Amino acid sequence: MWPTSRPFVGLGVWDAARVVHIRRSFVDAGPLTRDEAWSVTWAAVELTRPAYGSWEEFNRSSLAGRMFRQPGTERFDQRKAEDGGVKVASATEPLPTRDGGPWRQLPW
Repeated sequence: MWPTSRPFVGLGVWDAARVVHIRRSFVDAGPLTRDEAWSVTWAAVELTRPAYGSWEEFNRSSLAGRMFRQPGTERFDQRKAEDGGVKVASATEPLPTRDGGPWRQLPW
């Protein structure tokens, strides 16, 4: 799933992803407009982006962060983390080359 050189840079991207998730909840509930939510999203991206050299590094670090978060478990379960990581990794694998996808539209 991960290359042996520089497998992931850090987990800051996971925090940024959580910001995006939470801001979506605020839009749904009403305290934020969609424009305000996009402003929050871009702020999270700009705070996180300097730590990564590419969308691919960004993605690998996001997968690592996801592996640390396991809802519904009291203890870290390596097998559950690996199984979930493989599923998400296979879903994100085509992102760098998908025509019309955000990674193609937004250069690093």
